[in-house]
Amino acid sequence: MNAGGGWTAFAPVALMVTSCAVAMAAQRFMRPKRRSLFGAPTIFWGPNADSKVEVVLGGVAGTPQTPRALHVIMDYDRTITSHRASECHSILNNQGVMSEEYCAEMERLLNFEELDPLLADKPFNFWWDHCHELLVRTGFTRAQLSECIEGANPPMHLRKHVAEALRLLHALGIPVTVVSAGIKEIIEERLAANGLLLDNMVISANSLYFDVDGACVGFSQPAVHSRNKDLTYERLQEWFDRTAGDGDGGDRVLLILGDSCGDVATGDRVPAAERLHVGFYDYENPWDPRESFEQAYDVLLPREEGYAWLIRALQRRGLPALTAAAEA
Repeated sequence: MNAGGGWTAFAPVALMVTSCAVAMAAQRFMRPKRRSLFGAPTIFWGPNADSKVEVVLGGVAGTPQTPRALHVIMDYDRTITSHRASECHSILNNQGVMSEEYCAEMERLLNFEELDPLLADKPFNFWWDHCHELLVRTGFTRAQLSECIEGANPPMHLRKHVAEALRLLHALGIPVTVVSAGIKEIIEERLAANGLLLDNMVISANSLYFDVDGACVGFSQPAVHSRNKDLTYERLQEWFDRTAGDGDGGDRVLLILGDSCGDVATGDRVPAAERLHVGFYDYENPWDPRESFEQAYDVLLPREEGYAWLIRALQRRGLPALTAAAEA
């Protein structure tokens, strides 16, 4: 067989390989590009995300529109803190600081892989009420709270660039509402330690009450938990009304940040022209499947993402205000 005949025999195979390569290249070309939120890679971009980003943050490209009255609502645990950080209630399970009775009980309550018989047939808020009652019963003190924060393992590290983002929001006069099912005194102490307990911020979380000797004698009711964050407006109506922009919230836009499906409800009842929900998605989250996150959020970021994207958005949005502040 001569060389020409040999290549002729292989021509159909070569044509098939070429056709497959062209088809694969076409699929790659037609596949939608992964979107980016002001430089941050996203793992989900919802069908209405383009218009919401445009209205709330001024768009991801081009000249920003005239800023509207932005209000930022954010969760604390693993939203302000990193995805590896200890959470508010879990840091109190510290055997070197807390009583043996408390730690034994919390060990059971923090084991979410098995349903504790104590929780069977109880309302959802029972977990929070029982945890807080346990603190009162076992003689918890303000000094122990500080020791638990210092001894947190893993530490309560903040997300990358969140400190800079919060300071920039303060400089621009943009109100921030932190809504957490955690413990307010822990949140305040951690933020204060980083110089982030700022006067443009209000925190809605579970409060512990201490007497003059520093002993825990009670806690706020009803508990803030992951299924009643939609009551945020009722809890903080005076604050939201005071920061409404045009007076009735018609010009207000909300940026809502969280790491769970329950966090998206925080702005549901707050009067606003638009709401943009941005979530940090952790594929190891045991509570909700990814499909639920994609139904709840407009944009999902990887769990390890920080807040550099928000800083970039705010710098574009608030450039005139920042320039005026620098010249003052």
